Amino acid sequence: MSLCSRDVLVLAALGLAPLGAALAQTVAVDARSSVFDAGRAAVIGSSVPAFVPLPEGCIRYVEVPVVSGEVRAFVTSFPGGPDGNANYPTVSTDINAGQGVSAARHPRVMALLGVFTADAEPQNPSPQAVDFRTFGVDFAQITPELHQVFWIGDGRTSADAVQRFAVPEGATRLYLGFADAPNFRGDPTPGAYADNSGELSVTLAPVVVQPLPTIGVQPGDFEVCPGTSILLQCNGLEGGPWGYQWRKNGQNIEGATTEELRIDSAVPSDSGDYDCLVGNSCRVVTSRLASVLVYDCCPDLNADGNVDQDDVLYLANVIAGGENPQGIDPDFNLDGNADQDDLLALINTVGGGGCP
Repeated sequence: MSLCSRDVLVLAALGLAPLGAALAQTVAVDARSSVFDAGRAAVIGSSVPAFVPLPEGCIRYVEVPVVSGEVRAFVTSFPGGPDGNANYPTVSTDINAGQGVSAARHPRVMALLGVFTADAEPQNPSPQAVDFRTFGVDFAQITPELHQVFWIGDGRTSADAVQRFAVPEGATRLYLGFADAPNFRGDPTPGAYADNSGELSVTLAPVVVQPLPTIGVQPGDFEVCPGTSILLQCNGLEGGPWGYQWRKNGQNIEGATTEELRIDSAVPSDSGDYDCLVGNSCRVVTSRLASVLVYDCCPDLNADGNVDQDDVLYLANVIAGGENPQGIDPDFNLDGNADQDDLLALINTVGGGGCP
């Protein structure tokens, strides 16, 4: 866990800043819920801990701007708020790890705690605990690990600024609960929560999300004659803005930073493998590899989409003085003459022998 701001991976080539999307919801956290039951079907507490699902994405943060209510650690104890019971200033919590969840070490007793989990149940070994008695609880932001207990309290600093809890990679849920055991020391103990009472109302807002880029339209393959116009497309799905960077044979194409890459009059040197990077400050995804082949010549003289005997007949007719609706140059072999040699060169090309 770090007190510093969570690192934000910025895609410099795309020049995008993270955006935020808010998710606000209020949940009730029963005093009998154990933070060590986070993500588990069978619980040691007397109530299933509350949780909120986390939307997909990255650069996510949870803020807890409003917490209200009181809880008691046992029937005859004084009630306390989300920062724990101030009536027992010399008593802290030091409970060992349990069920794949880290130990809970923090000032006071019955303070509101959080644990981020994935969909699967936490498994041992648990992550190393953070001792908030020495780390402190007056932080602006923390980055817990998955399954690592962290202090939430009232979600605010001593200056009343809303604290931020960064979501670790792979987390899909945030569980809320308490740490309770006999004398608030030792191992998590089944039954220790049964005499607790009260609940906290916790509002979580916002969860800041940078959506993950997804490619909706992939670039297609081309096999074309010289001079043909080529349009490669790579569109990110709704949820951007997205940044784009086209590449040819793995190298960035300077200035090709939009959804479309247009080659107005293709030449053989435009042949190659093209792909497109689509991303934001969160993540970059790569499109399929599109193959572009620009022939050295264009043997499809009649422009019917096929290179075959019909093209030879078309050229023979043009050389003989017939009509030329496609406006081809009958000098196919580029020797300065339109004659029988052009027919022979075309026949060779149609047969797979390559351009003259």
